[in-house]
Amino acid sequence: MIDPSNDTPFFRLVVDGLNGAVTGAAARDKFFCESAIMARALHLLGSKQDSRLDAVVALLEKQLNSSHQISLADNSLRIAELLYPYAALSNFIARIQFYEISLDEFARVRQFNPDRPKFLDCEDQYILYMAGRSKLPTLVSDPCPSFYKRTYDFNVEQCYVLTHRYMYSTDFGQHAPAASWIAPALLIIVGKSALWGNFDLFFESAFCALSANLDPHEILLIDNLSKMFMPQLTSLLKQDDVQNVYHELFVYSLFKMQRDRVVLSGTTSNTSRGTTLTNFVASLAAKSPDKIVQCLRAMQYVCPRAFYNEVCIEKLNWLAVTAGIRTLFENEIRSAGRELEPGVYDDYRRVVNVELEKLRGLPASDPLVQH
Repeated sequence: MIDPSNDTPFFRLVVDGLNGAVTGAAARDKFFCESAIMARALHLLGSKQDSRLDAVVALLEKQLNSSHQISLADNSLRIAELLYPYAALSNFIARIQFYEISLDEFARVRQFNPDRPKFLDCEDQYILYMAGRSKLPTLVSDPCPSFYKRTYDFNVEQCYVLTHRYMYSTDFGQHAPAASWIAPALLIIVGKSALWGNFDLFFESAFCALSANLDPHEILLIDNLSKMFMPQLTSLLKQDDVQNVYHELFVYSLFKMQRDRVVLSGTTSNTSRGTTLTNFVASLAAKSPDKIVQCLRAMQYVCPRAFYNEVCIEKLNWLAVTAGIRTLFENEIRSAGRELEPGVYDDYRRVVNVELEKLRGLPASDPLVQH
């Protein structure tokens, strides 16, 4: 695994950021919250308890007692933002009565806010969990909701909702999820973010995936894809402007801590593995049913997961339905400036149905239905 730095950039970033390198109230508040959760992660993931971490926690504790931070309590909509960093650090610093009282009140009144968006409600529960006042939030109520079979069509925001909820529901990977679909769903997001060249989302989703019971081949797949971001990482590490790069480097630090905990044996790297995942994800964003199945077979060979079969069936069903109402090739019609040949939709649906039958007819012994 390529690592151009000898250490996570976390320590330097926090010291620089809290000493004024991050400016603007909103940016500074976000930086403070993420610094606190990173410090907690360093403890949880087994980082050496050296003087640098102690110094960072001391700086964060000082910020908790600042007049700026306390002033957030004047805004009822920012109470979670006020409590998040304290909850994250509550096991590593002396109790602060102001926050303890606020946490008790927050735990009491949050149940009376039924209109709170589900994602924020999940975050609220995680804050209370870190402070010892609640259980971990659940990832989703349905063990395999059909919505997540369409992960391949997620936009960036939807990808982040899944990764954030995963981190909250597993306490940043400390508790393995029971849902078997989560690992392959996260790998699909890893593939999407690689195709997009999205540094931040790639390392966040890769961090999540690495704690989701991956097998060695899947871990090596992530390693291979991570290499494409190494020049960008090197560039970020050289920048002096903390405000512009800190979040990307924080996310990379999380990934690096998690990856350093994984020991592989009995496997060898294969540079084609990352391409196998990105090809599979790209095929699901297109309209070629035979290509989808072809890429699925290649993906099966590297990482056999039943969820991938379900994803492909979901996609092919959507293609069949959309072809049936004769809207599937609307973009192609507009681009070409002419109508399609007669019978194109009927022929296409027959091809889709043939591929669907192949997937539905797989025997139980097929590698696809393992895991």
